[in-house]
Amino acid sequence: MLAGSGGLGSDGFRTSVIGISKGSYTVTAACVGVRAASLSISQSDRRGGTAHELALDCGTVTSTKVNLEVGPVSAHGFRMSTEPGTAAVAGFWIVPAP
Repeated sequence: MLAGSGGLGSDGFRTSVIGISKGSYTVTAACVGVRAASLSISQSDRRGGTAHELALDCGTVTSTKVNLEVGPVSAHGFRMSTEPGTAAVAGFWIVPAP
């Protein structure tokens, strides 16, 4: 499992986990303080890379299923607008899908 939160100003926030089991996972995320943000889930050490982009409509909760391989997983949250975002934040969690 992986979870994180942080500010969306400047370059946003990043977090990672060293290893995760192969399988289907549910990603749930939300943001406030700007109109739109994005959450990128990646496994760049995998040949060809595994990457998922989750578009966030701030003020609502967004959820999707992703398939991940064994190994490290990184997440990067960032705003998708040029509006000031000094107080904008986002949070997410990734858990095994039912």
